[in-house]
Amino acid sequence: NGTVTAKPTIFASVTSLSGFTYTVGSGPSLQQMFTLNAAGLTSNVTITAPANFEISLNSGASFSGSTSLNIAPINAKINALNIYVRLKAGLIQNTYLGVVSLASNGADNKSVYVSGTVNAAPVVLTVSKTALSNFSYTFGNGPSPIQSFTVNGTGLTAPIILRAPANYEIS
Repeated sequence: NGTVTAKPTIFASVTSLSGFTYTVGSGPSLQQMFTLNAAGLTSNVTITAPANFEISLNSGASFSGSTSLNIAPINAKINALNIYVRLKAGLIQNTYLGVVSLASNGADNKSVYVSGTVNAAPVVLTVSKTALSNFSYTFGNGPSPIQSFTVNGTGLTAPIILRAPANYEIS
């Protein structure tokens, strides 16, 4: 006399999600989704996001930094449950890789590999004046009076280098 029961199983609709991207200072990335199905469950399914990624059961702005979800089965099943993933805001320029793990007692763990990139901010240079003119002095009494302008840069990966044209000096 005995009972044969099926081993709990977890299914993810994809094995990987890639292309999460944004520019430094403008995150988070757009979300992507996979679907969770499970059968024969004897306990909740725990979904854990890797560092730098977050997950949600709801599309849109409901992520709130969540890195773990605990999903209770109904009649030992989970049917077509959408799981949303995105790359967290506030990251530095880099490539980010990880694994969203899906686990439940007695089931083989499943993995959804995720990858994304935070790109450098574009380089923007601004100057306070586009021209300086009327530099003059009487022969033998130079140099001319000083004129100035301001240079600002964002998204820089190297110093700003300024060069004066022939017969001019900068400081």
